[in-house]
Amino acid sequence: MNHSDLQNNLKDFIEEIYPIIKKYNIHYNIHPDDPPYNVYGLPRIVSNEKDINFIVNIKKDTNVGLTFCTGSLGVNKKNNLVNIIKKYGSYINFIHLRNIRHIPKSLDFYEDDHLNGSLDMVSIIKAILKEEKKRKNNNHPIKQIPMRPDHGHTILHDQFNSIIPGYSLLGRMKGLDQLKGVIKAIN
Repeated sequence: MNHSDLQNNLKDFIEEIYPIIKKYNIHYNIHPDDPPYNVYGLPRIVSNEKDINFIVNIKKDTNVGLTFCTGSLGVNKKNNLVNIIKKYGSYINFIHLRNIRHIPKSLDFYEDDHLNGSLDMVSIIKAILKEEKKRKNNNHPIKQIPMRPDHGHTILHDQFNSIIPGYSLLGRMKGLDQLKGVIKAIN
């Protein structure tokens, strides 16, 4: 399968489930590829703005939207996350905020603290808040976009517990607190 085959399958899938989405007013979200580049020769389907444009134009309905994951999209150095929010913000139905650090001259990256790393989290949050204000004025069905601090470092007490990597309680709470601080400072 190649990229076009995956897109055609996705389109067929969305066409098939769309009547259910509409009947029950479901906000169906597609998460970007993680990482947003081919792995072991397997193509990806949601890695950049062109892919997002394809998805939102299948139905041109905000019920068929996007989980905006800053970490997944941010790994692709060509992705301008603020511009993606400005252009496709009405289709963002859920947000994962995490930061990554690019390794120079490489596709490699690692998870960083929410306010450190290669991504400008303050500008990203400003763009999200601007989208939410726009939604309130335009009667969008989702006024405040649900968000979670995605992936946190294993710190303190979590180091001694069995956890799923990236989903530590304290590391994500630290990230949430940092993100809430940015939101409060902007507002």
